Amino acid sequence: MLHNTAKEFLLQAKRGNTALVIDGLYFAGWQAGQVFSFQDAFLYLSFFGASEKLVRSGLNDPLFQRQGRRSASYTLPSPEYVLNELKLHETPFRDELTGDAFASLAAYRKALHQRFLERAPGDYSRKLLSNRLGVSRITTLNYEAQINSAGEYKVYVEPQFSYTRITHKNIGSLPLQASPVKGCMWLEKHTAPNVIPQKAPLVRVVALEWIKAGHEVYLTKQLTNYYQIVAA
Repeated sequence: MLHNTAKEFLLQAKRGNTALVIDGLYFAGWQAGQVFSFQDAFLYLSFFGASEKLVRSGLNDPLFQRQGRRSASYTLPSPEYVLNELKLHETPFRDELTGDAFASLAAYRKALHQRFLERAPGDYSRKLLSNRLGVSRITTLNYEAQINSAGEYKVYVEPQFSYTRITHKNIGSLPLQASPVKGCMWLEKHTAPNVIPQKAPLVRVVALEWIKAGHEVYLTKQLTNYYQIVAA
């Protein structure tokens, strides 16, 4: 398989079909340096569900060193050649995929998303997860919903938060008016251990009223979520 840095670079550069074709031919057992025709590649990749349009689009890339026009031939590049051509540094990660990943570009991206969370569970922003695949944040949410609906695995997502106690000493740091850029932060009024905290916009006057009433007040900040793939 290609190095992850190469896969992600090609996906972000709208050359994802090329990454898919290269990885798909590796998965089919082809060796780097092998010379082939379009029909040769399509014969193997169509077995996984890849369309003719996808394969033609993927091969229409200088990484394949195309020769000729009507009966064009292509050369399967090595992972090292791809890194060199893209001017990328080698990394130890080359996530392995299964055959169903090569049916479409969406399937390829979804498989890479799942494999990444399997290999490296941890705290990630939605922006990072989407940027690495060259898609929107909503698309990564859709991928996770598809993974969950398949039934074999589940994407476990745990929200992370930080809490800062607000007192008379630091209440002056709160804004006088609510601000749209403070959407990831809010106030919470804690009244009892088993009572759900009341939330409010991050406004100084609200915190002051709650403190005067004898409640514990916290500035709550939403952090990056924790992601992990678990058995369903």
